[in-house]
Amino acid sequence: MPVSPAEVPELITKMAEFLSRMRSMGAEVAFWRAKSNAAELSRFRAALLHLSQHPEWMQDSATQIAKHIRAFEELHRTIGALVAEVPFDSRVNLIHRSLISVYQQIYILDNLVTSLLLRLTRQGKVSEGSSLQAGSLLSVESRREVRAQFREVVPSWDRRDWDLYDDL
Repeated sequence: MPVSPAEVPELITKMAEFLSRMRSMGAEVAFWRAKSNAAELSRFRAALLHLSQHPEWMQDSATQIAKHIRAFEELHRTIGALVAEVPFDSRVNLIHRSLISVYQQIYILDNLVTSLLLRLTRQGKVSEGSSLQAGSLLSVESRREVRAQFREVVPSWDRRDWDLYDDL
């Protein structure tokens, strides 16, 4: 399902409204309603997948990207609320087993929105003229933790430890 750049804000708004209406009825009713509207969830998933695979719509101006980021953040919060309600840690009874496909769709939507949000954030930083470096999507503390983990696995990961005159 092709989505033009002009249709992206409308698509995000429709998704947010659909999921908010579902969520307003309570978690269990929301999942049953999503099951009855499985075609709508599939359409949203296909549209997000198309957006992910065709990133030319991200070539907008910095103000448009900022609007897209805000819209995707709102959508991510809405989907996140549904993801939090999925009974992932417990076994589901026989009646609720038919909802497993809905749970999967919700997780897929959450992952697609998260990846698009990260790509938009990165695109926004590039369009603002800031220089990206490895790990720039991580916080400073997260980068330090990753470096420490790499040092444990590969002792010579940090340049300070390199001995250029090492005799082998």
